[in-house]
Amino acid sequence: MQIDIFPASEDALIVYVKDTDGICANQLIGQIAQYLLYPERDEHHAELSCWLRDVTPSYHSILVRYNPLITDHFAVKSLLQEVSTIAQCGKSEAMRHHKIPVYFGMPDELDWLRVSHVTGLSQSDYLDAFLSCTFRVFALGFAPGFGFLGTLPDALRVPRLDSPRKHVPAGALAIAESQTAIYPSSSPGGWNLIGRTAVPLFCATSPQPNRFRVGDSVSFTAIDLLTYEAQCAEVERD
Repeated sequence: MQIDIFPASEDALIVYVKDTDGICANQLIGQIAQYLLYPERDEHHAELSCWLRDVTPSYHSILVRYNPLITDHFAVKSLLQEVSTIAQCGKSEAMRHHKIPVYFGMPDELDWLRVSHVTGLSQSDYLDAFLSCTFRVFALGFAPGFGFLGTLPDALRVPRLDSPRKHVPAGALAIAESQTAIYPSSSPGGWNLIGRTAVPLFCATSPQPNRFRVGDSVSFTAIDLLTYEAQCAEVERD
């Protein structure tokens, strides 16, 4: 497995992982991210919190932003090389699994007509296939808590919308090409909406603000409207 580290800006470096097995490369990205985000696991890297500003893991790379007033490019690159070696040699953490309840109703707000037209499947047949899938969190980005999940089987893939929506509600479950995702907050978006969940994906005040981590697995289960509304009310109370 080849690891390359390059400057991305005056206060950021990017780590690229190359491997013939994309899953293995993504797994290592997840391990590196965990070492950086939770340095308390290694007393030698406890000083990370002093200068580390942000860690953004993706499919085969990870962007690391630092405070240039506290450290510099050379020190960060050296530490990233050390952390990458530790992550490669260390034991992989157990992958966490998330089972997300989703309400697939709301026909006026969702894109089931388009999904059925493109795939040739009824909503019922599509959901049977979709709910049987287990997805991997390949990357985090676009918005806080937004996880890119894959991989959708070929028969379930639908292109992005020609024109993105100006408003997608928080909790919307969507599909686009080979990926699926949940919008953690209200935002514009160009994916096909197929459901809604009340499960919060990001909490800025939590020590671990993102529900998902790269490498986690995710599956979905269907719920009815009353259950969805009860879960929404519970989240609001919390």
